[in-house]
Amino acid sequence: MTDVEGLLPFCETESQRKLIQAIVREGSIAKAGHALNFNRRTVQRALDRIRRTAARRGYAPESQMTRPVSPAHVAETSTMYDADGRVKLQWVKAKLSASDAFQALQEAIQQAADEYRGVAKPVKAPARSDADLLVCYPMGDPHVGMYAWKDEAGEDFDCDIARQDLLSATSRLVQLAPGSERALIVNLGDFFHSDNN
Repeated sequence: MTDVEGLLPFCETESQRKLIQAIVREGSIAKAGHALNFNRRTVQRALDRIRRTAARRGYAPESQMTRPVSPAHVAETSTMYDADGRVKLQWVKAKLSASDAFQALQEAIQQAADEYRGVAKPVKAPARSDADLLVCYPMGDPHVGMYAWKDEAGEDFDCDIARQDLLSATSRLVQLAPGSERALIVNLGDFFHSDNN
């Protein structure tokens, strides 16, 4: 069963590897199940699961998919056939799996946050807090990125002023708010400002 042997790189656990090796060694699913003390249906379900993993990574020879992508990616394959049903062209597109994309997002957020470590002084935690309260800090129309000139608009405005306004307002609101275990920061819209795309 050489087509099964090609699934070895797509096994995610040691037991899956042992299962594939048993199928190859014994020559059939039934014999492999007997050797491993599993019924045929259990072996078939495990084999189907490995095949689905392989197909998500671009490997399903029965569908002419033979160009696998790295483990962190999932594959999308498009195949063009000629009039006789033979593969004429095939495109394999890879993208990060959902779990790897989520992990990459978490790492990016952490990396971005690290750049601001120490910028602001820590705020002393309240002596007591109320689990039944939820403090809400709404931000309406900060327009960060807008530039205005006093002679033209009546007052100056730029990124430094927007930053200082946000920091001052946030500090004041935190000082005035009752001690609560949770807070909600709400962006009401127009957080950023630009004149064009």
